[in-house]
Amino acid sequence: MKIHVAFSGLGAGNIGDEAMMQGFLSIYPLPDGTTIEVWDKDEPVLKQFPDCLRFVNYTDTEMCTKLYKEADMVLIVGATIVNEMDGLEWPLKTLGQKYETCHRMAVPCHAVGVGADQIRSHGGRQLFNSGFLPIESWTVRSVRSRDNLTTLGVSPERVCVTADLAWLTPLEGIDKDWAQWYWKQQGRRQDAPLIGVNMVNERWRDNAYIKTQFAQALDELTDIDGFQIAFLCNETREGNFFDKEAALSVVSLMRSRPIIVPNKYFTPQEMAALLSFCDLTVSWRYHFTLLSFLTGSVPLSVIRGEKLLELVEDISTINIGTPESITKQTLIDEVRRAFGNNERSKTQQATIIDVMRQRSKGNAYFIKNAGDMLTEKT
Repeated sequence: MKIHVAFSGLGAGNIGDEAMMQGFLSIYPLPDGTTIEVWDKDEPVLKQFPDCLRFVNYTDTEMCTKLYKEADMVLIVGATIVNEMDGLEWPLKTLGQKYETCHRMAVPCHAVGVGADQIRSHGGRQLFNSGFLPIESWTVRSVRSRDNLTTLGVSPERVCVTADLAWLTPLEGIDKDWAQWYWKQQGRRQDAPLIGVNMVNERWRDNAYIKTQFAQALDELTDIDGFQIAFLCNETREGNFFDKEAALSVVSLMRSRPIIVPNKYFTPQEMAALLSFCDLTVSWRYHFTLLSFLTGSVPLSVIRGEKLLELVEDISTINIGTPESITKQTLIDEVRRAFGNNERSKTQQATIIDVMRQRSKGNAYFIKNAGDMLTEKT
């Protein structure tokens, strides 16, 4: 059986994309020679995956179309492929055009471990109907994603509720000695509880109010409560849209001197090792919350989109509100409350992690059945 994996973010610099692919490969090892669309096929981060996989640039339309035509099935692995949070161009139009090509060639497409937000605009629904509605099967991260898909017209029997693939990220034997050394190099003090912060710019990049509230809150938590603050980037691309610039803009408003972890790409295992030394995290990103949770840090999530709401509902972790609603005092109060309940939270997290890992193993359900049927036909 010949499989092609369509683009959903791999190799672009977001650590969550590689965590999802690692989780997927742990339950569904891809055949030798499987082709996978990526941001840049020469990107060094791709060396973490098996040598038997072939990478192609997702912008190489001619090559991708050829690979769709040759494939027995096309897989879409991970990411929130249905959303209009940042407009219609990405992901609905860009990815939908790829899926439309598959549909015209009658190549079956299966979405695995994805998220689906509500689509409210007329243009968004049109793009969904042409590119996404014909997808043969969906395994989705939660009930919320399933309900959003069925509202958009997907038949319930084509949707199975599982969990995000990153819950299956292999974390056995993560190098905590390296992480301890790395934190020491960054100036971490062992006598102070550590808060890891992942900020996001995106459409909030010019919102001075939000950044001032965060800066003032983090200063007080440093000065009054004795926390040490560290900024980390889960999305490592450069530019005003991404995490590094968001962190620097908040730091520029602070009196205290937090750690600014260099904006380099860490593998999911390296990021997990670093997060395991954080007592708490403040997270604007889905997979920064998830990796924090997996490693025993207690995440406080900023609801920057429906996918963050979906996650905190599913794992009963702390929702500190939308970016616009968070004040200095809100953030301070939530951090103090979370730190006071730290040990109880970690005990609860261990149970939830087991549940989410079991759920995530169900992501192979439809494609295993589809593979068996294709094999029988040949």
